[in-house]
Amino acid sequence: MNKLTKNILIVNDEYLVRCGLKAIIDWTGFDCVITGEAGNGREAFDFIAKNPVDIIVTDIRLPEMDGVELTRKIKEKKLRTQIIILCDYNEFPYAQEAVKLGAFRYVFKTESIKTNLENALKCLSFQPDAGEAPGQRGEGSAERLFPEWNEQVEQYIRKLYYSLSSSKEDGQAGYSHIVKKCVDFIYSDYKNNIGLSEAAERSGVSNSYLSYIFKQETGGNFSTALTRHRIEEAKKLLATTTLKIYQIAEQVGFSNPYYFSKVFKKISGYSCKDYRNRGEK
Repeated sequence: MNKLTKNILIVNDEYLVRCGLKAIIDWTGFDCVITGEAGNGREAFDFIAKNPVDIIVTDIRLPEMDGVELTRKIKEKKLRTQIIILCDYNEFPYAQEAVKLGAFRYVFKTESIKTNLENALKCLSFQPDAGEAPGQRGEGSAERLFPEWNEQVEQYIRKLYYSLSSSKEDGQAGYSHIVKKCVDFIYSDYKNNIGLSEAAERSGVSNSYLSYIFKQETGGNFSTALTRHRIEEAKKLLATTTLKIYQIAEQVGFSNPYYFSKVFKKISGYSCKDYRNRGEK
């Protein structure tokens, strides 16, 4: 009997972290396919309103709408979408709240995130008991499947690992040293006029080799990663400041505000003005 392929949505406010999450798991081995990604909870909720999603893998802390509120809205709509929450150990109370609302499981963002996430995927069941209300399975799973909190937090404090969202390097799990240096370069210098040549020089390799290995490990090219990171930063500025569009364009590395507006709409699906107005509602 053929297994049904499950549609996955990855939600994290950092583009390169989303790349890392897609890269460290053999999703096809769990009969899963990544059908979308979102940079915040609002984008995620809009996506699942228009597309079938079986599993959401989301960070607990997101701009505009966090993982807890996203879980609440999904369960209010009585969707059968399963939710896996990624959290740091100091975010455990928030993850616990999400589980009470109906999230399936939380996964700690540690050195063993790959194993933790794979275990969560193995535990997922798409055959709930008859009459079971959305969210009940998530709360039951919290009691049956989660390791003891005290044991985990003691282990993680002892090993001093940090979360994907708060530590850029941890968000590069599965990347080679060269690609990690390239990713760090994007995070630190995206405001400047940089390209593949500058990244290759910083990483100590040739342009062609960096282009090849970056595509192999992240699934995309350098310029796309740089542009998407710039747009993610622009979203934050649109949502949290009153800066004019040309000022935001300059702050995220675009010299031409008209080109910036065109790229922003192509990637986000919204004009800069419409995106800012969404945050004000």
